[in-house]
Amino acid sequence: TIGSLAAHGIKRFVLINFHGGNTHIVNLAAQLARRRFKVMVATPHGPSQTELAKKIRYRMQRYFEVHSGPRETAFALHYFPELVEMWRLEDWRNTFKVHPKLMEFMDPEREDYELVSQVFMACLEPDTDDFTSSGQYAITDPREADPEEAAKYIEERIQFLVDFINLWKTIPLPPAYRCKPQPFSA
Repeated sequence: TIGSLAAHGIKRFVLINFHGGNTHIVNLAAQLARRRFKVMVATPHGPSQTELAKKIRYRMQRYFEVHSGPRETAFALHYFPELVEMWRLEDWRNTFKVHPKLMEFMDPEREDYELVSQVFMACLEPDTDDFTSSGQYAITDPREADPEEAAKYIEERIQFLVDFINLWKTIPLPPAYRCKPQPFSA
């Protein structure tokens, strides 16, 4: 744990989150660890400005590619293709259903996209089964998954993290983190 490692003198931690639904709790864990254990904790996210990252973000905004769409299917096909049962998609049909007015908001090229995308999320029903019978949060076809694109994105992400860590290591430890943390107890 962070507390145990901090007690042994480790001062910098990187928490990597690859699941959007965990963002708030990971950020909270980082904040709590910083305060309790007097350690630096980073939760880097990126890259966001590469052509591939922009392309993926556009699809996520335009087609709500969150769960079980082409993006996630591509990651699964890249990491563990033997577990992906693509044959189940032979008669695939989209089960994602929201009010037609909300569907109009899924256009990142709208001038008011910043506003309407937040209204979209505010109106999204609370449980997955309220708006999809299959669990897929996307209006795109998972059969369009591209494992090569996933591999390229993963490489970009890894390089971003390497660059982050290398730059971070050049920054001296701020005074608040130079003290010894309290003894760790669970």
